[in-house]
Amino acid sequence: MLHRAISEYQSHDIANKGVIYGKKAITVLRTNQTDIEYHSLFIEENDSYALIGVADGTFVHQIDSVPLTCETGSWAVLRPGQIQSFNAAAQWEGWLIAFRAETLLPGKESATLEDIRTTAALNELPSLLPLELHEHNACVSCAEQMSFDDQLDITSSHKSFLLRNQLYTLIARLAIAHSCADDTAEHSPCHLNRFNRFRQAVEKDFRKLHKIGEYARILGYSEKTLTRSILSSAGVSPKSFLSQRIVLEAKRLLIHTTQTVSAIAHQIGFDEPSNFIKFFKRETGCAPTEFRRLNSGLEIR
Repeated sequence: MLHRAISEYQSHDIANKGVIYGKKAITVLRTNQTDIEYHSLFIEENDSYALIGVADGTFVHQIDSVPLTCETGSWAVLRPGQIQSFNAAAQWEGWLIAFRAETLLPGKESATLEDIRTTAALNELPSLLPLELHEHNACVSCAEQMSFDDQLDITSSHKSFLLRNQLYTLIARLAIAHSCADDTAEHSPCHLNRFNRFRQAVEKDFRKLHKIGEYARILGYSEKTLTRSILSSAGVSPKSFLSQRIVLEAKRLLIHTTQTVSAIAHQIGFDEPSNFIKFFKRETGCAPTEFRRLNSGLEIR
């Protein structure tokens, strides 16, 4: 179900309350011409997305400690589980649209080909997408229509139907601007479905399952079939995809917590810290302690 967060925002509307991580909440200010109303967006079970479109101004937004300069005409894509750092002091205006993952991809039995393609297109978008003026205006029109329809006095099922389909249109426009729509359309629906099921399984179980064979068994595929589908859809092997997710979590914990390397190792599923250190060094080129030292100057907001 769509969060009630479809509205026009200004820089002071997103309070500097820390990072989005797990079930923490940020406070946003929902505005119209004269009224101001506070809402809380709860990121439940790491399953929420958000799209931020900048109508005017510039600000630096950090996603997993990577700074992104968001300028007029650009759209930022915030994904489940990422650590977000908002710069409350920056002067900008724009749009925020937040939604749950199941808004796009319902259960396996009810997911349509359009659901699968839209989810794949969203996941292929970069974290920051600058648009041409006509592309940006078209996306803003989508946001404006969604905001208008969100206020209609109609049944919740009718409203959800409108907003969900308009969200599909917005994502499609962003995907076309990124020139990934044609590539997505060429993928086999079976490959896309397997990739999305694998991605969801990894997000759920990467802290305890580190072998591709375990995911293949859970999903009901052979390792060969799973590998072929992930390579076709994501361009990387299942092992590489899983390793990237484990490394990302390790980096988040190293930068944004004071936990020991041993504690982090156990938290993300390594029985022995030495195995985690070998894994991390192989994937990143440096040891966990060195990575933490090199990134110790990053500010947690």
